[in-house]
Amino acid sequence: MDGVRRVGLEFEGQVSLYAKPFQCLESLCFENMKEWKEWSWSRESFSRLLQLEIKDCPRLSKKLPTHLTSLVRLEINNCPETMVPLPTHLPSLKELNIYYCPKMMPLWSSFAFDPFISVKRGSRSATDITSGIYLRINGMSGLSRLEQKFLRSLPRLQLLEIDNSGALECLWENGLGLGNLASLRVSGCNQLVSLGEEEVQGLPCNIQYLEICKCDNLEKLPHGLQSYASLTELIIKDCSKLVSFPDKGFPLMLRRLTISNCQSLSSLPDSSNCCSSVCALEYLKIEECPSLICFPKGQLPTTLKELYVSVCKNLKSLPEDIEVCALEHIDIRWCSSLIGFPKGKLPSTLKNLTIGGCKKLESLPEGIMHHHSNHTTNCGLQFLDISKCPSLTSFPRGRFLSTLKSIRICDCAQLQPILEEMFHRNNNALEVLSIWGYPNLKTIPDCLYNLKHLQIRKCENLELQPCQLQSLTSLTSLEMTDCENIKTIPDCFYNLRDLRIYKCENLELQPHQLQSLTSLATLEIINCENIKTPLSEWGLARLTSLKTLIISDYHHHHHHHHPFLLPTTVVELCISSFKNLDSLAFLSLQRLTSLKSLCISRCPNLQSFLPTEGLSDTLSELSINGCPLLIQRCLKEKGEDCLRLPTSPM
Repeated sequence: MDGVRRVGLEFEGQVSLYAKPFQCLESLCFENMKEWKEWSWSRESFSRLLQLEIKDCPRLSKKLPTHLTSLVRLEINNCPETMVPLPTHLPSLKELNIYYCPKMMPLWSSFAFDPFISVKRGSRSATDITSGIYLRINGMSGLSRLEQKFLRSLPRLQLLEIDNSGALECLWENGLGLGNLASLRVSGCNQLVSLGEEEVQGLPCNIQYLEICKCDNLEKLPHGLQSYASLTELIIKDCSKLVSFPDKGFPLMLRRLTISNCQSLSSLPDSSNCCSSVCALEYLKIEECPSLICFPKGQLPTTLKELYVSVCKNLKSLPEDIEVCALEHIDIRWCSSLIGFPKGKLPSTLKNLTIGGCKKLESLPEGIMHHHSNHTTNCGLQFLDISKCPSLTSFPRGRFLSTLKSIRICDCAQLQPILEEMFHRNNNALEVLSIWGYPNLKTIPDCLYNLKHLQIRKCENLELQPCQLQSLTSLTSLEMTDCENIKTIPDCFYNLRDLRIYKCENLELQPHQLQSLTSLATLEIINCENIKTPLSEWGLARLTSLKTLIISDYHHHHHHHHPFLLPTTVVELCISSFKNLDSLAFLSLQRLTSLKSLCISRCPNLQSFLPTEGLSDTLSELSINGCPLLIQRCLKEKGEDCLRLPTSPM
């Protein structure tokens, strides 16, 4: 509709100014009308219109309909030449979005938006009629601030978002008159220096959520920040010149504080200036603040439950006395100058401790272990994750807490091995053990009676000796990757359901080792080049719970001389990188009456795999990749095997 310049009464199907067209219309959108300039309407039209959108109409210059009494949402988007005034009587409006309409801004300095209409006797009050309003402004390059007259005309404003308004230097003279504003978000306003001209009263008194992002010139926050009793969440991101917070502590009701990528920030709010017993902070996240060296003196609020600190490369210490907090989660990552944790115990409420990428860290918090001589109350730690700490050499004295359910240790080259004496033999809740890049580990402790999931990767000195693993009877999942010293699979894992083995070059598979795993549902063996046992001797037909079988990089030359019998329960079968394989007849695929997915890949010499009887009708997915000779035989209407493919849809 590029040629339309005027939308007149004919659009309504009427010629009278007093007609009442579109009485049932609820949503109306004009979009991509490049020449549209003028809109004429009947006085009583659009009486039930709830949503009006005008997008990509750059030349629209006349007024919009004025009596849209039911309108709930109005959006004007990407109309760069538009100077059209906003409607003034919108008693039901809840959401107003103005995006990339820079020439509308001069009108706002003298324009008073009136959301009220006269209230007749017996009707609802104006307060009932006009509930909260959402105002979103984006791409207003000429906006330097919001005028007080305009703000006073929005007494029910609840949410205000301003994005990408490069000329904005301050939001307003003060935040008075916006008593209902609960949420404020400002992003991409590079000239913003302060929130208000009157710094002490820069924000509305009842503000609950404040987010400031990508405001490169913002150097300070309102001095009276701590006095905003309703503020519960504060987010500051990508403000490169922000140096510090006001020195009077946290707002009393602040529950969540996030500070991210503030390159100049050197200090945090000092919680010692407010009574920690009345602070409500529960969540504190600090990331990418390279100028931050330490936390302020004094304890954190006792209400704090979650602490996340990451990519603060010059941070040398963590808060003292963290044990008095109600912390449940501590997550410290990529703090390359951090050497250790504060001495003493951990909070009794702590459940999750994650430490990663701290290359100078030399010691772990004492509270992760129980020792009779440390005279501390144990915490209820359940998840312990330690990764990429190359300077870490040892654990604290004692035994791991009996409450631990999961331990993950990754790329800690100098760390002492975990030993059997570090666990409680008769009170051990550990269910998950994940070990990556742990060269000092030589064996798995034989006391983990409740262990269900074991993952081992790049542990070149680890051996699995059956005589040392008799206690792992609860194990249901085992993954071994790139462990050159593992030569056998213990046959004592009777409850194992998931077995995955990758790149264990010295593994020698014996038939009885697999045949004893009668609960096995998933078996993956990939790139284990030392397996010489013919497939026909694996005895997988006895595994009547097996559903998924994936074998790759198997190089035995006599694998297809005898049938490789599989249980009829197999649902997914994948054969990959069998370089010498020329036929899959030895698999007896027609017997697999539950098979739904078959994948054949990277078998360059494979020429035929379909039995005379074809495949089971249950097959719904067939994938052939990297098998040029086989693909030719399966081409529809051309290949020799195409008539023997399943007739059901795939």
